[in-house]
Amino acid sequence: MSIKISEFMTTNATLTEESKRETKSTTQTLKAKLEESVQQTVHLSTQAQQLALAPHVDIQKVESIKSRIAENKYEVNTKSIAERILSLEKDMFGKK
Repeated sequence: MSIKISEFMTTNATLTEESKRETKSTTQTLKAKLEESVQQTVHLSTQAQQLALAPHVDIQKVESIKSRIAENKYEVNTKSIAERILSLEKDMFGKK
């Protein structure tokens, strides 16, 4: 089986063009996937920061207070609340 040089060159050029198109397509796909991955990472990073800044909630304490309120056994310490309000006012407005 003999092949002419011109046929070889044409076949080689065709294969090269197909290879270029496939490479370009693969590159575009990888770029899109990388961009999506970066966006997901940024999104998760933002969520992690928000979670880190969120105050810790003691679920047992919350449930205990709920239960005492429901049973009319929760006592409000008005003196402590008043002291905290005065302290907050002092901190905010500089009053003594």
